[in-house]
Amino acid sequence: MRGLAADCGRLVFPQYCSVCDARLLGSERFICTACLMDLPRTGYKGKKNNMAERLLWQQIPQLAAASAFLSYVPGTASSSIFLAFKYGGKQALAHFMGTLMAAELINTGFFDGIDLIVPVPLSRQRQKMRGYNQSECLATGITEITGLQLAVDIVTRTTDNPTQTNLNAAERQNNVAGIFRLKRPEAVSGRHVLIVDDVLTTGATIASCAKEIATAGEVKISVLTLGLAGKHYASLLPEDEVLPK
Repeated sequence: MRGLAADCGRLVFPQYCSVCDARLLGSERFICTACLMDLPRTGYKGKKNNMAERLLWQQIPQLAAASAFLSYVPGTASSSIFLAFKYGGKQALAHFMGTLMAAELINTGFFDGIDLIVPVPLSRQRQKMRGYNQSECLATGITEITGLQLAVDIVTRTTDNPTQTNLNAAERQNNVAGIFRLKRPEAVSGRHVLIVDDVLTTGATIASCAKEIATAGEVKISVLTLGLAGKHYASLLPEDEVLPK
């Protein structure tokens, strides 16, 4: 009956692909099968020493692992996914993408030992304007697949800093320095925390959040983002080369 009701609902209120705008059919949700197969996946799937890890090694001394699901390239069809849930109010799409990237990693050991998930918080002003935190929406999708605890009251963002979009690496670090505050150090002390964000570019924002969480002491950090953007020095290194942490 539920399936019949859903099919009837789609006849009256058709849904369309968030990438190509084609009408969704059958069991398709948010993204059509063709676009889903064509997403620019990074292919990391829990692989150690991937580019996301290399980018964060020296910025987060407590780093245990890092991964990113998609390569984010502005102006491409798949970038519309990020724009839709970040600026278009598509919270459910972010949740769906969270389930996809968690499902890809669930059997790789990536989530082993993690105690709780902390999404990178927005400032109070920006969250009020947007109505939600897209990183938290991604995290709820990850929680659905993994069963890990989601904690949204651990860290707050104290400054509504300017957008990072047009800043270089050094400017990004200065822009996010000291913008987070750890509210409940007892909740993360001695624990393994997974930080979730939408896009990893230089790692400055995530590293700033991780630095604040690490003040609780004996904290282990992992990082998971939906997208990996930008050009990184790590791409020039052999896959088996390990940089000093």
